[in-house]
Amino acid sequence: MKVKTLLRLVSSVADGKDQVSLGAVGFNGFGFVFQDIFHSEVLYLTTKGSSKFCSLGLLLKRNIFQQDFDQLNLSGLREYMVEKDNYNLLLAGSLKTLIPTLQFGGDERFFFAWMFMRTPEGRQFPASFYYGQSGMSLGGWKTLEDASGKKIFPDDFESAINFNPFEFSRSNLEDLAKALEYSIRRVPVSDFYGVYKHDFGHTLMGVQYGKPFTMELYRSMNDDEIKRLVDSYVF
Repeated sequence: MKVKTLLRLVSSVADGKDQVSLGAVGFNGFGFVFQDIFHSEVLYLTTKGSSKFCSLGLLLKRNIFQQDFDQLNLSGLREYMVEKDNYNLLLAGSLKTLIPTLQFGGDERFFFAWMFMRTPEGRQFPASFYYGQSGMSLGGWKTLEDASGKKIFPDDFESAINFNPFEFSRSNLEDLAKALEYSIRRVPVSDFYGVYKHDFGHTLMGVQYGKPFTMELYRSMNDDEIKRLVDSYVF
């Protein structure tokens, strides 16, 4: 996607004109354009130099840590964790609709999507939306140069960036997280699955027939075995 097209698109969805087929949605003056960085040769699509600026787990939906811990029992905690995981998977299913080529699964990272966003104030910057060791998170660029001083982005794309997301206040991040959540949540959910490899083992996660599922794997499985396991899962 050319930079001029990207800018027109993000402005359009920020104005309330979603274009799901182009991976672009918005809410309340925020605009988000998603792209698959691993299935594109566009020069401005890169992960080089990026780092996390926001953990979404404490900002999305119901936050258990806003409750009184004395009133929180073990069964309530388990219920919350299941609810949270299922909700995250449904959001990931909507993201799959926005980016049909998006792949899921891997070492310490379940998915990774590149996006360009615009705020109601006209702030524009690239970011990433991913699921890693700390759950769903947003990443961005503190600087537009690498350690050697070389520019990370092409000049035409760099000129479109006018804000550093690491300068957001807590309230700004809350507004951004809610806008991102509501934008994605309105998109139909697509089925998907992938194996998330982490310190405690391998977890098969996804959505099948519109329903989220999570399954611990007790041995390594090849792609055919995993597909048969998903297809035989009873919902």
